[in-house]
Amino acid sequence: MNLLPHSFYIGLYGQTWVNFVEPCQDLVTDLMKLSPNKRKYYERGLRAMKLILSVS
Repeated sequence: MNLLPHSFYIGLYGQTWVNFVEPCQDLVTDLMKLSPNKRKYYERGLRAMKLILSVS
């Protein structure tokens, strides 16, 4: 398996990021209403968060 540098970063800081995102969920939802063109990136982040939670 070929690990990329960002894979290592997610491994180190993924749980911290997940813990930070949960209290900010309402803020993120409001921001997504203002910038619907960013939805693709938001959904990618949600997918990453689900993967982090599945292995922790």
